[in-house]
Amino acid sequence: MKYTVQANDEEYAVATKYGVSVGNLRKANEKLPQPYLVEGRVIEVPTDAPAASASYSSNYSTSSYTSKSSDDKADDKE
Repeated sequence: MKYTVQANDEEYAVATKYGVSVGNLRKANEKLPQPYLVEGRVIEVPTDAPAASASYSSNYSTSSYTSKSSDDKADDKE
């Protein structure tokens, strides 16, 4: 899709607004003169590439710990 750059636009804000990664936004506009975010310039916002955060997966599991009253007793013995 086409987007007309507004005053003070930043890559991250434009990318986030349209749900794409900054990398994909840059790649879609790599042939434009740099810097490509110039007020009034029409840039391409890719719509078929997922945002980096949407495709990220972690190999780490999360766990939680609930403290017990006995956890604090070591500190109280001073």
